[in-house]
Amino acid sequence: MDLNIIIENFVNSYGVVSIFILVFLEYANFPIPSEIILPMVGVVGKKYNIDIFSLILLSTLAGLIGSLLNYWIGYYFGEKVVKYVVNKFPKTKKSISASNNFMRRYSKISVLLTRFVPLARTAISLVAGVARMNLAEFVIFSTIGIFIWNCLLITGGTFISELFSLQYLTIEVLLALILAIVIIWLIKKLCDNYRNK
Repeated sequence: MDLNIIIENFVNSYGVVSIFILVFLEYANFPIPSEIILPMVGVVGKKYNIDIFSLILLSTLAGLIGSLLNYWIGYYFGEKVVKYVVNKFPKTKKSISASNNFMRRYSKISVLLTRFVPLARTAISLVAGVARMNLAEFVIFSTIGIFIWNCLLITGGTFISELFSLQYLTIEVLLALILAIVIIWLIKKLCDNYRNK
């Protein structure tokens, strides 16, 4: 079944609550890629005439609440929870390591900056909690970063929906776009590595 049909059915069944749930789960470190979900939110919102600004605010609130959940888990359970997550889900080691590196290098602003870095985007909340970052600063930097990220992706989805009819935006088209982006990123990475040698 196409991703757009799944999301459309979910939104039809549960309305904007479904958007809140999907975004909350993504920011709470569930394996739901915002790079796919948020543009689809823009597409579905456009199709059902849901105000884009409302979608952005709703998704920002959901992202902040999901991030706060991770923050509090990290705050109360500390390094033990990080070790548990890494042992239980070995693929998270890279994102948690990247978040730790950002936190060491950029201090508090890392919470904002990592919102634009795949994998580290959601892990930073757990790391900030473990580091016992000031809650008010965490909320401010998280809100700004989440708002900008969600705004870009939802607006992108709205733009895509104007270019294509929703019926033509299949999982295959999305996967091809993602694959093209990954290939371009890999080529850029290889070229950067080659230049640094």
